[in-house]
Amino acid sequence: MITKATPRGKSFHGIINYIFHGRREDKGNAQKKPEVITYSDNLEIPAWAEDKEGIKRMIESFQNQTRYHQNFDPNKAYVGHHILAFSQEDMKVLSEAQITDITNQYIKDAGLNDTQYVAISHQDTDNFHIHLVFNRCMNNRKIYEEWREKMKATERSVALNLKYDLPIVGQHNDIAKTSAVWEIRVQHEDIQELLKDPLLKDMRNLHHFKKVVEKESDPDQLREDATTAVLASRSSQEQVKTSMPKASDEHKSVWLKGLLSAMSALEVKNADKVQSCIPVADAVLKSYKDKFK
Repeated sequence: MITKATPRGKSFHGIINYIFHGRREDKGNAQKKPEVITYSDNLEIPAWAEDKEGIKRMIESFQNQTRYHQNFDPNKAYVGHHILAFSQEDMKVLSEAQITDITNQYIKDAGLNDTQYVAISHQDTDNFHIHLVFNRCMNNRKIYEEWREKMKATERSVALNLKYDLPIVGQHNDIAKTSAVWEIRVQHEDIQELLKDPLLKDMRNLHHFKKVVEKESDPDQLREDATTAVLASRSSQEQVKTSMPKASDEHKSVWLKGLLSAMSALEVKNADKVQSCIPVADAVLKSYKDKFK
């Protein structure tokens, strides 16, 4: 999955009509098959693609929030438009529910929950894609201004590819190793839940983790050794044995993958350590990938 932040626009009428009806030379919505994926609570949406009155009301809703904004300037552009594009490989493994989850997570990562937005899918190209239109005049009376907007859109897509185990290609592989991506990834709910694990709360760097990885032990022993290494300073060995019960195969899979992600995320606080952190995580994942299928 890749994303693109388009230049700011001045006409909600223009972008919304394009998404639903296409350009004059296009074949119209029969080809595009527009479908609303998600939208903000403070925006009216059409009941179906041919609902012209509903489309008109949605445009007016965008325009009204812009015109009555305290910082409104008729000479400035307030139309936000990002595109989320999914490859054919992505579509083979993603369900409709996951696509909606990805879209909602992108909106949250971009800080768009506090403004009007609508995400509409298109199927008129080789790659399924979603148009995310949003109002830069936000509900909190601020103007949505984002430094490095195009680059940040790419970083969000890479973080989501990591979360959903989607292919990362080309220069995005290098972007995946940057602290900017992991700063986004660590905020996702799955990582936040993993960070609550008592084991992870005690691990502040990769020192113990690397030592354990070097042993190349089996998953059962890996978990036990990791626990022992982290809790070595605690006097009660019985506490070490009982604090982490033996896990099922499914839980071990989730735990190990989560540990790698969370450990990488923890190191984000020190950007210079990210480069040493990611290769270790990648190596272990590859080593145990077959066992966790």
